[in-house]
Amino acid sequence: MVDPVCAMPVSDDDRSVVAAVWFTRESFAALKRLANWRWTYEQWLEGALLAEQKVQKQLPPRSETRRVHVDVPAYCEWCRNRGFELGNGSSLATWASEQVHGVQSIDGTP
Repeated sequence: MVDPVCAMPVSDDDRSVVAAVWFTRESFAALKRLANWRWTYEQWLEGALLAEQKVQKQLPPRSETRRVHVDVPAYCEWCRNRGFELGNGSSLATWASEQVHGVQSIDGTP
């Protein structure tokens, strides 16, 4: 199953923001067809809500999770351009983090 919350915090003035991959029922269905996922939207949503709560409890003060709604066409193009596998947790986590924080290099510089 796709990891519902990507724990990819980036600090900004002592504040961390964790990008959370988030789907509408429609975007989930569209990506499910392309990625051949077996689980349902309801299964994903249940796991996503639990994971989001767990992450929020572990965050330091002044930190937050930010839901990043998946734009399926933009995500698919992003995967093609970078050679990422469509629909896996790693590519979704990286895409969501870039939507929140911008493109980062390995050492964290923009």
